[in-house]
Amino acid sequence: MFTQLNKSSALVIGAMLLLPACSAVDNLMGTFEKFAELERAINAELSVDSKVSGNWSNGAFTNVNVIIPANEISEKNVDELTNTIQPLVVQVIEAEPETLYVTLSVTTSQKSKK
Repeated sequence: MFTQLNKSSALVIGAMLLLPACSAVDNLMGTFEKFAELERAINAELSVDSKVSGNWSNGAFTNVNVIIPANEISEKNVDELTNTIQPLVVQVIEAEPETLYVTLSVTTSQKSKK
């Protein structure tokens, strides 16, 4: 009787531990899809090839990182970029992050000039 109860308890506890993990994986995959959707929205709005990432911590949306090639937006200033990107973040991800990082990337040539 005692052994049967321990096996049943172990199965119930195991199932309880696995169910939230499945939900967490689904949420994580949904976040990646949202980031890809945000990249497409930024591309449509600014005609740039952006990269988006972000972080969640204890259920709070802490930050979004948007990286934009500097040579593709030379005619825009920082205020224009953030005023365009911030509403897209809220619209696509359906949450406002604590911090929005808009980073300009500069690619340098790996070839040495002789």
